[in-house]
Order: sequence, then structure tokens, then C-alpha cells
Amino acid sequence: MTFQQKVEKINGIAVEVFTPEREEHSVPILFVHGSSCGSWLWRNFMRFFSSRGWTCYALNLRGHHLSDPVADWGEVGVEAYLEDIDTVIRWIGKDLMLVGHSMGGVLAQKQAERQNPSKLVLL
Repeated sequence: MTFQQKVEKINGIAVEVFTPEREEHSVPILFVHGSSCGSWLWRNFMRFFSSRGWTCYALNLRGHHLSDPVADWGEVGVEAYLEDIDTVIRWIGKDLMLVGHSMGGVLAQKQAERQNPSKLVLL
């Protein structure tokens, strides 16, 4: 199955979106990267899952990869990153599967404390 790939920007947060030509799963997947990383980390996973009917999103936390830069890294912490995840989840507007790697895994756990996702995968 084929899919479309694009980048959306929501309040300065860049999100890579892989949309299958035919959605076969109602629950999308949101991937959260770790420190010093970006959405590019997830592209092979997104290709795999979207080619099998999943809509996939991979955000870039503020100051990372395609997202807007930050003026002062000393002002960026867990709460700021959780705001980024909240922003993207509200934009997606559906219950989702949350996948996090490394620091992204910690953020996914913290997010799950706030709003329980359909599924939670920690790497």
C-alpha cells in the first residue's frame, strides 16, 4: 500500500505525517523522539506502519530538527516538551497510540499520566 508524506507546522512544532492511501486502523500512531534527535528517527517505522494502513505522526519537540528554534535552552524542560505533545495531540484530535524513545519514552509516560492514550509503547 502506498502513502503520502508531508510536514505540518502547529504553533512552531513541526510534525511529519504519513497518511496511507487507505486507512485500515482507526487509532493513529504518534512517535516522540529522544534528546538531540528528531522525527527523522521514525521514518522507517512510519513507512512500515503507514504502508499497512496506519496514519502516523512524528513530532519534533521545540528547538529540534524542523521545529522553530528556542532562544534559551535553559528555559526548556519537561513541562515545555509536554506542552508540545499536548499541542500535537489536540491537533490530531483522536485517541492515539503513543510511542516514545529514550527521553521521548519518559515524555510519553508523563503524557500518559495526564491523558491515557489508547496504547503506550516505550523504547
